Amino acid sequence: MFRSTIKKLTLLVTLGLLSVPVNLFSGTTGKITGIVKDKETGDALPGVNIILDGTTMGAATNASGEFTIINVPAGVYSISTSMIGYTKVTKQNVRVLPDFTTRLDFELSPESLGGEEVIIVAERPLIQKDQTMTMTVTSSEEIKNLPVRGFQAVANLGVGLVVNNNRNIDGGTGNVNIRGGRPNETGVLVDGFLQNNLLTGLSFSSVPSGSVEEVQVITGGFDAEYGRVQSGIIQVTSKSGKQVYSGNLEYVGDPGGLGIAESYGYNVFSGGIGGPIIPGNNKIKFYVSGEGRNIKDSDPSVFGFPQYSLSSDGIRGVNAADIDTVMFDTDAQGNVKYKKGARPNNFSGNGANSDKAMTLQGKLTFDVMSNLRLDINANYSKQWRRIFNIQQTIWTDQVELRTTENLNIGGVATYTMSPTSFIDFGVNYFDYERRRMQDELGFNVNNYPGKQTGTTGFSTYYNDNLFWDFGTSPLNFRQDNDKYIAFKSNYTNQVDKHNQVKAGFDLFYHTVRYLNIVDTDQPVGGSNDNIGYEVVDPANPKIREVSSDDLENKILGPAKPISFSFFLQDKMEYEGLVLRGGIRYDLFNAGVKQIKNLADPTGQEDPDQIGIVNGSNRTLAGTLGAEDYKSSRNDSKISPRLSLSFPISEKTQFRMSYGKFFQQPRLQDLYVSPDFLERQSLAPPFAITVGNPNLKAEESTQYEVGIRRSLSDNIAVDVNAYYKDISNLINSRLVASVPNSLIMFDNEDEGVVQGLSLALEMRRISKFQGRVAYTLQSARGSGSAQNSGFRASWLGYSDTKFNAPLNFDQRHTINANLDVRNAKGEGPDIGGTHILENAGVNFQMNAGSGLPYTPTTIVPILVRGVPQGRVVARRNSQNQPWTFRIDMRADKTINLTDKMSVNVYVQVLNLLDRKNVLTVFTATGQANDDGYLSTPAGQALNERQLQQYRVNYKDGLPYDTPRQARLGVLFNF
Repeated sequence: MFRSTIKKLTLLVTLGLLSVPVNLFSGTTGKITGIVKDKETGDALPGVNIILDGTTMGAATNASGEFTIINVPAGVYSISTSMIGYTKVTKQNVRVLPDFTTRLDFELSPESLGGEEVIIVAERPLIQKDQTMTMTVTSSEEIKNLPVRGFQAVANLGVGLVVNNNRNIDGGTGNVNIRGGRPNETGVLVDGFLQNNLLTGLSFSSVPSGSVEEVQVITGGFDAEYGRVQSGIIQVTSKSGKQVYSGNLEYVGDPGGLGIAESYGYNVFSGGIGGPIIPGNNKIKFYVSGEGRNIKDSDPSVFGFPQYSLSSDGIRGVNAADIDTVMFDTDAQGNVKYKKGARPNNFSGNGANSDKAMTLQGKLTFDVMSNLRLDINANYSKQWRRIFNIQQTIWTDQVELRTTENLNIGGVATYTMSPTSFIDFGVNYFDYERRRMQDELGFNVNNYPGKQTGTTGFSTYYNDNLFWDFGTSPLNFRQDNDKYIAFKSNYTNQVDKHNQVKAGFDLFYHTVRYLNIVDTDQPVGGSNDNIGYEVVDPANPKIREVSSDDLENKILGPAKPISFSFFLQDKMEYEGLVLRGGIRYDLFNAGVKQIKNLADPTGQEDPDQIGIVNGSNRTLAGTLGAEDYKSSRNDSKISPRLSLSFPISEKTQFRMSYGKFFQQPRLQDLYVSPDFLERQSLAPPFAITVGNPNLKAEESTQYEVGIRRSLSDNIAVDVNAYYKDISNLINSRLVASVPNSLIMFDNEDEGVVQGLSLALEMRRISKFQGRVAYTLQSARGSGSAQNSGFRASWLGYSDTKFNAPLNFDQRHTINANLDVRNAKGEGPDIGGTHILENAGVNFQMNAGSGLPYTPTTIVPILVRGVPQGRVVARRNSQNQPWTFRIDMRADKTINLTDKMSVNVYVQVLNLLDRKNVLTVFTATGQANDDGYLSTPAGQALNERQLQQYRVNYKDGLPYDTPRQARLGVLFNF
């Protein structure tokens, strides 16, 4: 029924598209309003033309001198007036924000007074009168001075974000928690297009740094048009082509660590260019950019890393101390040979977590007619990341390699129906793929040592498996793929002076493949000691895509979930009051059949499946078939949103918001292979959490109030308080079922987040500009992640919930930025030359109280599988030390011509070279002592064992990266 309805809806939309041109995705355009008056008399001036220079957009003032321009793409503009008998006035550097109103008033002087054109450089107002939500906006002018790179790093400086730099986190949005939410609760939009893959809920997309126009972080109170996320939105606006050509080229590296740090092989190249495709014709404009990076060690250790070489005596360190001498095998003839997998002279550079990536971004804008615009956006990024750990010291050819690939192509048509209304329609294709494999061996099972030779065992010198042997496999094959095509349309109407009504829908068709081949011979603790993939045919080992014909009569092939949403909202703007009200409807269908009975998934106790043997003993069918499934269901939710803002005084603005927010589960938590589910139910070889197609949407109810006050013409303070009530979050739990209990994902968790944030913003005063923000927050709940309940489930504990600080409950978060800069002609004068003109330095400081941890008994390093430490206190009842870090960027711009310049800069990360603790050993609460060496077992280690333990221990010390110094050159034209 649902799919039939969707097909009809798609047909209607397609027919509508063929008959009426339509426009842009939500969240990419703003509005400009204002009034034009006679400077001498103060009278309103009707009939004045307001023109956005370099575009076909504009408006004329009405009888009251008022004007409104809607559907203005976010960006920076010069806006001019034109009226016979009056001097032209141009306001430059006017920034239009998505979903906001930019107020712009003009005063014109009569030409009879002999005045020339008046040029005014506009400044963004300290108080945005229609701001009803909490947000941080960082413009390209600010971004270019920051000591960070990439829009994600810029967004991480926002208020209310907790950033975890733990080395085990892959990056993207995977290390960010907004207002106590999980990482998958943050949505990323680039030019209005969603960049999250819904398989993991995360975004790994990137945008070339030089093509970012603006980064906007919304942490609460967002409108009804935004859905599928319940914690925050990162909205990126990329640069568009202008009427003149412009571009940039950049290189940054770390040659010799600039003498103040180690060199980690950091190299980044980037460039971009934009302008009219046909010189002199502004109807078709473009902007293309690209960035590539090659980093030999993207995750350096604060202690460095020992270098190894292979000799006749085994592996030796640079200090000639033996690390491991069991390197050889003796064949039947008595010949000594290297063990399988050993590669002489392949040990130099161990420890490097290399990172290679490329990003391409393109944008085309077609002003087809004065009332029709077409925008086409494309973004492609791919990352190759090599993940090294100390256990792989003696076989570097099989280090884990992860590749992440994103492709996004979107087209939007905008049709202006009248000066006060427009409609848009967009189509978007998104393709995310992530692979995990062993370096150099690729995605082919037959390449892997030990698969057919039966190599087993570990090279260990005490009972906790310090190093893995040759031929062993430390990881499973894995491939994730989420593709979707999306259709979206919005209609916007400025009904009158006070009301702007907006309605829209979106429709997502997904195709999801989630492949994770598991070694069925793997023990619960320790790495795989023999690859035994039962699903692999040695004669045809390559993994291939399965055609629809192969799956026609199967229970589960590639999943094809569908999501649909509709929203209606009204933005009401009155003198002294702005009110935003809206409602959103979301519908999700997982696209796979649901399990009828989780307590008996294979129908073991179904009378129709039970036979009789020897007259009394029951024999069970033991299979999972179509009769054990039921049709997929629709999960629908309604989300009301309400927010308002009004002035308390001339310099103080009050705001508040309320909203219900829903988020569909991660797709990887929904799906499980019938064969795998059957095995886990009947004869589980090991404990693992299996997917649950019966999951419901996660939800939260949020409230916030805020006050923003301008302390002077250049300084403003913002205070905000918020509260979140969270329920139905996903976690693993033990499901009592026949014949064996299952560990499954379910809507288990709940939580409460409350916080207070304080931010101070100072626009440039003389040479100084800065920001400082402080957040006090409490984030408590019954679980911190989708699989945080696994251990309790594996041990057979009940699913009783209790409230405790979440893993990302950072009670105090502080970040501050200070920019000190000389303009042209400023700075010391030496011999008639201002050597420091157009030069500056930027400091970014981040500090945070320690994250919580749960005290346990001593756990020796490298005990694998389920953690063995016994909990000795309440969950997350202790805290790690505070972290404190300063990054710096110092630069100077040299103007070559009026349109060409070179910017030379030095970037230093972790300027003070602090050893910031990311995690601690739970037995001691310290980062430099796990407690094991003080135990009888630790004290009994001989010198060789002790040396191995220390090497492994030192690599695992949980500290942030050390000081890194880079030199960059940026050429602008």
